[in-house]
Amino acid sequence: MTMDSVAMSRKNEAGKIPIRSDRLFTQHSYWYFRTREGMDIGPYDSANEALDGINGFMEFLNTAEPAIVDRISEYVNEAA
Repeated sequence: MTMDSVAMSRKNEAGKIPIRSDRLFTQHSYWYFRTREGMDIGPYDSANEALDGINGFMEFLNTAEPAIVDRISEYVNEAA
């Protein structure tokens, strides 16, 4: 996995996994990742830690109750 493109399958996504670019970025010497909903998550000390964070976040979303995932989406929309 590279730092400028992240390829992971989404829940119920079939076929070839598209490249998800521009998910990792740095700010004030720390690493963050941006969700497709537009939420920035971090800080992490390294790009590899941020990639691990992406994997953990995706695993969480794939196993969480739908109501929890919906609430996260609502929170992001409210904060925007």
